[in-house]
Amino acid sequence: MIKSPLKVIFFRIGAIGDVLLTTPAVKLFKEKHPDSIVHYYAGPKAAEILRHNPYIDKIIIFNETHHKLSRFLRVLAMSGAIKKSLNNETYDIFFDFESSYYSAYISMCVKTKHKIGFKLTDPRRAFLNTLYKTRVTYFQGNTYIALRFLALLNAFETYTSPSVIKPILHLAPEEVEKASLFYSALSIAPSDYKILFSISGTWPTKKWPVSHWIILANLLNHLRTPHPIKIIILWGPGDEADVKLIRDAAYENVYFIPACGLRDLAGITGAGHLLVGNDTGVRHIANALGVPVIGLFGPTNEKGWAYEAKDSVVMTSNVPCRPCDKTNCADTICMKNITAEAVLEKIKLFL
Repeated sequence: MIKSPLKVIFFRIGAIGDVLLTTPAVKLFKEKHPDSIVHYYAGPKAAEILRHNPYIDKIIIFNETHHKLSRFLRVLAMSGAIKKSLNNETYDIFFDFESSYYSAYISMCVKTKHKIGFKLTDPRRAFLNTLYKTRVTYFQGNTYIALRFLALLNAFETYTSPSVIKPILHLAPEEVEKASLFYSALSIAPSDYKILFSISGTWPTKKWPVSHWIILANLLNHLRTPHPIKIIILWGPGDEADVKLIRDAAYENVYFIPACGLRDLAGITGAGHLLVGNDTGVRHIANALGVPVIGLFGPTNEKGWAYEAKDSVVMTSNVPCRPCDKTNCADTICMKNITAEAVLEKIKLFL
């Protein structure tokens, strides 16, 4: 018998998009147990994306240190700090969305009655499965990754998968206002059609060539539409060279966000009308905020990482080597073969 109220902790270090995709599971749990106490333990960057989430009562920061040590020794060295950050609290359930051998070590510092995680398949670390009361065997296949996290909930009790699994991200009124002021400062009117280019890529192989972005901007500038099109370039650390190339092309109606934090980026994204982007966390942010998305996929599997909805379009190229999940490649033909002209045709569907 399930006692009430439950006190649970969800855990995933990052990255931003990965953590965002766990939020539908957190929402389902909280809706089923509205009187429960829900904590989320996450890395500093990922924790930012969880701020203002109405289904999470407390966000706890996992601050990783001692990076030069092996992960087992790292956890030993951090154990005191981990316990302190958790305030020595006892939880009824520890849901391990990370489910790695590293998170298994971390779980030893968490006071909990019931640990639930995915089964570790590496024979060298299979012994760590015994640390958990419940281990789930799950084959990802071509299933949207957010469904994977629901499998952990179903290991505890029965949940019905929703027909639409949308990530959860809430902006505070002041964040919405700040984004509005950003656009006003650029003399971009509310009636202007704002197309966001998310040019970043966590892997070099995920990035659409900068030359393609420049061609697309030029095509859009020559497109006749009921409302003026404004192009906003979303970028992050490591994109400086690409930003310079786009800026040097000197096209009209192309604007660049300043270097900014994650919440500011989310606010600017949420005020857009359409996002064209690589397979990164920004694309998930747009999905969560209800902004239509055209996702450009190369090495990664769009079946697992793309939110399926009428306002979420996936573009790939027909090359036999994809998806390969390679972080480096001598010739990223899978991305190069997605043409700017083809992307323009998809954009027209939203205009």
